[in-house]
Amino acid sequence: MARSFTTEVSAAGLGEKSALRGLQAWQYLIARARNGELVRYDELRELMEYPTCNPVIHALNCIGSYCLQNDLPPLVAIVVNQSGVPGDGFPADLRADLPVHWRRVFDYPWFRVVPPTVEELRMACANDRRGAPEGGPACRRHPLARGTVGRNRGRR
Repeated sequence: MARSFTTEVSAAGLGEKSALRGLQAWQYLIARARNGELVRYDELRELMEYPTCNPVIHALNCIGSYCLQNDLPPLVAIVVNQSGVPGDGFPADLRADLPVHWRRVFDYPWFRVVPPTVEELRMACANDRRGAPEGGPACRRHPLARGTVGRNRGRR
């Protein structure tokens, strides 16, 4: 029987919720990356059936940490705020060359890579917490600032 992410997240423990949503977002982001498109926070919020974008940021933290720890392009770079760029918490060194990183994400063969498991996303996030309280924001290098409007970018 098919299971929904919302049902699974409702039943998940504290440390697993963001990783489950990270897996959900991963699927959506790699499809959009393949099409050379940026993603708005609000798109993910609606996909995840959340009233605000705050929980989305925690899911993106898991993805950002996983990409960093596994030498993958910064997949979360394609999630943008009102200004059409990643939020304020996105690493400054990556922000300086954003079009280059977008191109890396768009050109990467994501569908040839086995997606991370919920456990791998959870561990990536946990390994990058740097003292955040339990259930608090992970990896201060990756949280994306709140914002709900972005723009799309063509593939080539």
